Amino acid sequence: MNKDVPFTSHSFLLEKIKVFVYGMGYLTNIDWHCVILGYKSLLLHKFEDKQVLFVSKIEETLCTVKIYQDQKLQTTYVSNNPINV
Repeated sequence: MNKDVPFTSHSFLLEKIKVFVYGMGYLTNIDWHCVILGYKSLLLHKFEDKQVLFVSKIEETLCTVKIYQDQKLQTTYVSNNPINV
């Protein structure tokens, strides 16, 4: 990805899951199977009649997924490899 090209956020439906991609960077680690540094997304999904929000980020050395329900952080997964989160 060219660093000089601006990124525009996108949202789409993947079956019943709403996905909002709000950040994209560039490939820096070949071992991450083409995962892009700077990738940021939100996934909204209804589970047991409650909305669940998944916030995913890939930063310089960490990959993070945070899970929110009822506007409260429920769980956080952090790893130095996106496959593990």
